[in-house]
Amino acid sequence: MLQEGKTNKEISEEHNIGVNTVKSHVSSILSKLKLKSRREVMKPDTSEAP
Repeated sequence: MLQEGKTNKEISEEHNIGVNTVKSHVSSILSKLKLKSRREVMKPDTSEAP
């Protein structure tokens, strides 16, 4: 969903959960992936390109 560019509100409505819950989960995901923003999720990974 993050890669699709959905907003926290769109995600919360789709899954019937609160916006703050989505924010918490997004923050946790970004932390585990060592990313600073959800925009980085959408960038293609070129680190292993030949």
